[in-house]
Amino acid sequence: MDGQNSSLGQATLSSPQNASMVNQSILPASAMPQVAPAQLEIQSVTLPKASILRRFAAIVIDGLLFIPLAVVLTIVIGPSASSTSPSSLVLSFLFLVYDVFFIGKYGATLGKKWLKIRVVGTDNQKIDFVKAFLREVIGKFLSAMILGLGYFWAMWDKNRQAWHDKIADTYVVSTAPQKQ
Repeated sequence: MDGQNSSLGQATLSSPQNASMVNQSILPASAMPQVAPAQLEIQSVTLPKASILRRFAAIVIDGLLFIPLAVVLTIVIGPSASSTSPSSLVLSFLFLVYDVFFIGKYGATLGKKWLKIRVVGTDNQKIDFVKAFLREVIGKFLSAMILGLGYFWAMWDKNRQAWHDKIADTYVVSTAPQKQ
């Protein structure tokens, strides 16, 4: 009989529902071992901020990617020296859509991906499309307003944030492996 109770007790304690019943009915609370829930400690990795030169180079690369589209639009819509020409407006709109889409979806445009930099929130997490729109459309418009001062701001900011980064609570970080 003792062998049966022993195996029954082991089977009873192995099940979480049964273990709580045993705890409530047979054993006093002080006799049950107190087990803290498992904690997963996640360490936040802070990536280094991207240099101004890399950020500028990424903008140049993205601009170069749009040259074939600009040529096609000029052929289809017609050439114009005006910055408000239909082809210029369409190209500007498509560039904004490109920036918002790639930053919102992947955290980086093709130029940024090639140079191993990306846009993250100040919490080092991927940003959503709302923040991407705020950064790329509203923020960059304001950064360009006063002779581009908002872009140059990143040169002396301790976190290398331009105005559009500050507005959207973002950083541009390097994802390239760091030399130890």
